[in-house]
Amino acid sequence: MIAIQEAALQEALREKREQLSLLIQCQATLNSIHSGLQSSKHLCLEPKLENDTWAGQHADKFDEIRDKGLLEEYEDIEGKQMNSVLEKLGAKIQSLSEEIKDSQNALAKLALESKTANLYPY
Repeated sequence: MIAIQEAALQEALREKREQLSLLIQCQATLNSIHSGLQSSKHLCLEPKLENDTWAGQHADKFDEIRDKGLLEEYEDIEGKQMNSVLEKLGAKIQSLSEEIKDSQNALAKLALESKTANLYPY
């Protein structure tokens, strides 16, 4: 009976470790993307419109849309949304790490019970 429980816990532990590894890889990728977004924000405002390239009412409207629409949405994604995702991911990584520790402790307890049962079979 203990062997079956131990095998089930070992499998659950293996799955949790695999999930943790994937989440950590995902976190690294998202951090890299976040850095790229931060460093590329200025590109939302390019090219700068000069009087000799494009001027007038349409150019002013274009700049307004770019400044108030595009840039604000970019900053929302790069700031609030990305930070929210990274915080949730960090919390899940922490939670899964704790689950792994709990599973390791449960396995150690089962191993001790098994050893004790083998020493005192009655």
